[in-house]
Amino acid sequence: MNLLCRIQCGRKEKRMRKKSGGRIFRILSFVLIFVLMAGVCAGCGTEKGKGSQTTGSSEKNKNDSGKRGKVTKAVSNEAAEASAPAQETEDTAQNPTPEPTPTPEPTPAPPQPQPEGQYVAYLTFDDGTSEQTDHVLDILAQYGIKATFFVTQQQGEENAARYRRIVAEGHSIGLHSVTHSYKQVYASLDTFIADVEGIRQFVLNTTGVDTHLYRFPGGSSNTVSNVPITDCIRYLNQNGYRYFDWNVDTSDAVNHNSQTVDQLLNNVFNGGAGKYHSLVVLMHDSKYQTTTVAALPQLIEGLMARGYQILPITEYTPTVQHKKAETVQ
Repeated sequence: MNLLCRIQCGRKEKRMRKKSGGRIFRILSFVLIFVLMAGVCAGCGTEKGKGSQTTGSSEKNKNDSGKRGKVTKAVSNEAAEASAPAQETEDTAQNPTPEPTPTPEPTPAPPQPQPEGQYVAYLTFDDGTSEQTDHVLDILAQYGIKATFFVTQQQGEENAARYRRIVAEGHSIGLHSVTHSYKQVYASLDTFIADVEGIRQFVLNTTGVDTHLYRFPGGSSNTVSNVPITDCIRYLNQNGYRYFDWNVDTSDAVNHNSQTVDQLLNNVFNGGAGKYHSLVVLMHDSKYQTTTVAALPQLIEGLMARGYQILPITEYTPTVQHKKAETVQ
């Protein structure tokens, strides 16, 4: 009985062990499967993380490469722009742009000898300007004639306009005196120089013309100078002045317009016209010379009828001088 009971109990225990072993096996199998699955999932996550990281890195690298490309391009552009002026400067230095050749000023022709048989007359007017200067200029314009005015210093806007008109209409303007007072001009060499330079500066300031044409008050042969006229001539020679006297005198200044028109014309036509090939005619245009104005049209027509070409004096005109400049050293 006891034996049977042991046998039965042993079998029952065996079945229990077997049953328990199966359960344990299944549990262990389940745990093993779970561990394996967890490992597989972890591996997938790792790969996925690596893939994401790789993709992110690729994108980042791509972006960094793009940025580096842009920076490189910008730097290249800046370098190119910086090198362009340098290159241009270098090219300019190697091949400088040639400066335009300035147009040379025309060189006036030197004085030419007067051709044989040619007659030339130079009409000269001293002591202006005044209202008579206006009339003289009107007549000269009517005939298309150019003359020469050796002026004194006259104040006022009307006279300033006359000086400017002389220049504007193509006449020559020369220097005569500031005061035309023999006592003041010829008191000494210093007063003579002051008078010459004073009238020169006055004309320059009024007209813009720096003329070196000069006529002595009373002429270079005057007998009223207290200073040796040779000293005055020497100063003119040393300072680039050319002085002109006359070889025909109308005598229109005698006793302030005491001559008639016929007398003035006779003084010219019988006093030098036909005798000299080159005439330098002395007249005046101060306020007293109404007869000069009245005689001027006939004087012009008479000279032209006798074959004279009427011209203004210039720095190249052959001089007519009572006291020759070349005789003074």
